[in-house]
Amino acid sequence: MLQIPLAFKGPAKQIESLFPEAMVFAAIKLLLSENMVHWQHNKVLETINAVIEDQGKLHKLSLNWPIDPELSIGTCHCDEDKPCVHLCALVIASKAKLDQLPPFTQQLQANRNIQQTLGVWLNQQSHDPYPNMARHRLLYFLDTDEHEKQFSISLHKAYLSKDGRYATKSKLDSSLLQQKPIPKFVSLTDKIILNRLQNSFIIKQHSFTLLKKRDNQLLKNIVQTGRCFWKNCY
Repeated sequence: MLQIPLAFKGPAKQIESLFPEAMVFAAIKLLLSENMVHWQHNKVLETINAVIEDQGKLHKLSLNWPIDPELSIGTCHCDEDKPCVHLCALVIASKAKLDQLPPFTQQLQANRNIQQTLGVWLNQQSHDPYPNMARHRLLYFLDTDEHEKQFSISLHKAYLSKDGRYATKSKLDSSLLQQKPIPKFVSLTDKIILNRLQNSFIIKQHSFTLLKKRDNQLLKNIVQTGRCFWKNCY
């Protein structure tokens, strides 16, 4: 993405004065196809040489640089009337390589300020998948069995207060996705988690025993919701 305006040495409208607009567009198409090779600039002789491929044919080009409007622009070994589209492409490419001016210090500083401001703004953003009026949330309570060898996860409906506190309202089960319509407090991430629970546990239930190998990714997804609590919400 272009962030700093490009500037080139004069004279103003140099390319427009040498070539018609249609030819300039055709020349740009050639350049975008990367058909120009062996571009060489001889500072001592003030010449530019290149080879360009067009419709399967190679054309040798030669150009005086800087361009003298009183003299011929250059030479091309094609059969088109001169100045041709190949010379136009060479002029555009050469101007881009040789006549581009470095940006001003103020432009560079302004660009850095924009990037810094954008970075700060992005870091301050957070995604809330819930509608403005939806205050209920699906919570996941993590627990272990009496021997602390297996984890279990249970589903609960809770109310989120404006100060960010949860209050548990009721228990939920894996049939939540079968409700029509699906409650608004069920986010896309919740749907993925519930689908995985349904695939692993056919029977409708409120609490699920997790296996280390099988449910490792599932547990990670649950924790990443930010709504997973140890035994109870607080």
